[in-house]
Amino acid sequence: MDGFNPGDEVSVMCYVGGREWTGKDGVTKYFLSLSGNRIERAGATTSTPAPSGTRQNAPTPSMADAPPAAGEEDDLPF
Repeated sequence: MDGFNPGDEVSVMCYVGGREWTGKDGVTKYFLSLSGNRIERAGATTSTPAPSGTRQNAPTPSMADAPPAAGEEDDLPF
């Protein structure tokens, strides 16, 4: 994080992963993880080539259709 200051506009490259499972209570639950791998100044160009697309990933479960669990609030600011 050296070279960045609070308020700097940055771009973060990351991988998004997710999975679903059924809890002991029988309710299907979802887990989503973000793994950041590069931070650069916004608008900066990079010489790293784009991925070739040869790696195949399992489809990520859709969170759009999942209702919030009873008693839980969505406290995320986005």
